[in-house]
Amino acid sequence: MMYDLTTFLFWILLAAVIGGFVGWHSWSDDKRPDWLRSWLLPATLAFGIGALLALLSVLPGRAGLWLEVALLTVSAYVLGCLSGGQLKEYVGLGDSSAMAPGGPGTSAAFTAAPAPPARPWADSPSPAAQAAASIEADRLAAEAAAKAEADRLTAEAAAKAEADRLTAEAAAKAEADRLAAEAAAKAEADRLAAEAAAKAEADRLAAEAAAKAEADRLAAEAAAKAEANRLAAEAAAKAEADRLAAEAAAKAEADRLAAEAAAKAEADRLAAEAAAKAEADRLATEAAAKAEADRLAAEAAAKAEADRLAAEAAAKAEADRLAAEAAAAKAEADRLAAEAEADQLAAEVAASAPTTVTADDRPRALPAPDGTADDLKLIKGIGPKNERILNEIGVHHFSQIAAWSPGQASWVGDHMAFPGRIEREHWIAQAKLLAAGLDTAHSSAVKSGAITIDDTADAPLSGDEADALLAQLPDLAPAVENEDAHAGRRPLGLAAPRGGQADDLKLIKGIGKQNEARLHGLGIWHFAQIAAWTPDHAKWVGSYLAFAGRIEREQWIAQAEELASGGTTEFARRVEAGLVKSSLDDGSHGQDNIEIVQPRE
Repeated sequence: MMYDLTTFLFWILLAAVIGGFVGWHSWSDDKRPDWLRSWLLPATLAFGIGALLALLSVLPGRAGLWLEVALLTVSAYVLGCLSGGQLKEYVGLGDSSAMAPGGPGTSAAFTAAPAPPARPWADSPSPAAQAAASIEADRLAAEAAAKAEADRLTAEAAAKAEADRLTAEAAAKAEADRLAAEAAAKAEADRLAAEAAAKAEADRLAAEAAAKAEADRLAAEAAAKAEANRLAAEAAAKAEADRLAAEAAAKAEADRLAAEAAAKAEADRLAAEAAAKAEADRLATEAAAKAEADRLAAEAAAKAEADRLAAEAAAKAEADRLAAEAAAAKAEADRLAAEAEADQLAAEVAASAPTTVTADDRPRALPAPDGTADDLKLIKGIGPKNERILNEIGVHHFSQIAAWSPGQASWVGDHMAFPGRIEREHWIAQAKLLAAGLDTAHSSAVKSGAITIDDTADAPLSGDEADALLAQLPDLAPAVENEDAHAGRRPLGLAAPRGGQADDLKLIKGIGKQNEARLHGLGIWHFAQIAAWTPDHAKWVGSYLAFAGRIEREQWIAQAEELASGGTTEFARRVEAGLVKSSLDDGSHGQDNIEIVQPRE
């Protein structure tokens, strides 16, 4: 209420002034009609209802405000009317006989001034004079009433116009004040929110910096320990390999000397026999023809025996070489096992340390797919929603996911709001196989239509499902000696062919039985693997096989793409018809046809 009085004081005072003016001009002592039959009753009832609504706060907001202002204005008007009337009565102008005939607020019956009381001592005017005076009085009264009514209507119109203008100005000022107050409150709220956000961001950055420093320290310690373990394991493996190689060399030397002694003894025996036979031939000149035949037969037998001994010596040397290779493979396996254990320990240390992901861990994004985008839904755990999120951060190909580091996998997991899920569901291992042209059990089922990809494919895998997925992934081929010494990058290899059945790589022009065995030694068993090679893969394999540039020149990848898609080539048709001798299957085709290239000195 005080707000209304202070804000709308001018209008309330104006209503009181207008009420005083109207009360002054309308006040009269004449008898009025019963107030129950006049406008006072509904006006009083309306004012009482409005006051009740205001007291009970029935109307909310602006409507309640205007109701209170209207009640105050009406109250001021009524008080002004009463004050004006009382003031007029006080100065002695309240007698109806003193008012102008027909003035504002007077009854219509007062059209002429009342006659003064009769004086018995005065002479009575004549009837004609009285009638003329009455006519003149009526005319003057009518003119005065008309002028007074016109003045009243003009004054009311001017007062109403002024009141409307002042009301509009007050409403506009009130609205401007309200908007200014709201704007000031909003600006203050925005300032406080900005200060709170800046403080929270500063606290978060400080916490992240501390966590990153601790993680870096633990990672450095784990890396140093892993490196020490790896060097120790490599030294032990090298010592064992040197010992086995020395033993194999000594055994090979002993076998060689024994073979030479046996060959010399056999040669001496044959020489003695030849000398005795020559003597017999000399003595039996009559049997020259028979002796010549015997000589030739003896030479053939001796050559056959020498070939047999040479074959046995070669077979023994090959067996010794295979034994040496087996020993080297065992040493390499032991080294890899030691490295795997060190990696496992490092992983356990990293898992126990708090993981801090920074913007630097975000994987490199491609603004658009490099050619045709891969169907990332072939990775178990990726559905339409997750594929859309990966595309939005620039991931379109299996090769991108296959190249993620642990930090990058953690960044993507945090970005997608499921930390650790990528590692638990083996996305990177699946992506490596798919990028290498190989299918997983899940991708094969999706391609065949056995599994329908919908929104449920985005749901996280349970622990049992993740373990079953890992068990279905094939084993990878082990590392080869001096693997990092070759230019380019080694392609992904499998420890064994998928389903136990390898493709006939000899259908590719340039791959014979020897090259096929070497590719098997790298874990390359299928056309799809070669078809998925990048230029870096081709460069590495060419360097490993000691014929750099041959793969590109002979277009192995293009031939493999055609054969992997179910097609054929002119060379493949010739091989299948048995017209290429170097590609004929000699029984060594398959999983056992494996050769590891020995490192060059």
